[in-house]
Amino acid sequence: MRRSKILVVDDIGAVRQLVVITLAGLDHAEDPEIVECADAFDAIDRIESGERFDLVVTDFRIPRGREGKLVAETAKRRDPGIPVICMSGDMTDQDQAETPADVFLVKPFKLKDLLGAAERLLGKVRHE
Repeated sequence: MRRSKILVVDDIGAVRQLVVITLAGLDHAEDPEIVECADAFDAIDRIESGERFDLVVTDFRIPRGREGKLVAETAKRRDPGIPVICMSGDMTDQDQAETPADVFLVKPFKLKDLLGAAERLLGKVRHE
């Protein structure tokens, strides 16, 4: 079984590191490969270049607005089956309705909720 490859996007380094450390504890045969991006445009460039990810975890509010939505849209356009987790402290219902994410986590969230969502979504990808 190949390692899962996860893209983590958050402009706040401490949050990004916490997400990375949490996801490194995923309950799979091998530790996942985790790619970090501090801004949406770096993440979008990686996705559009054809880099393959099994899961995208992105903040919604990245400086300049709702760039997390653009990350989710780009990932889903490239691979409609890719699971996306979107994190935010201030998403509206309309933001959620307009963002193609599979799971929304409201900050502050419990790390076990992030881990559980990631394991569930990666499990779906592996069984499809």
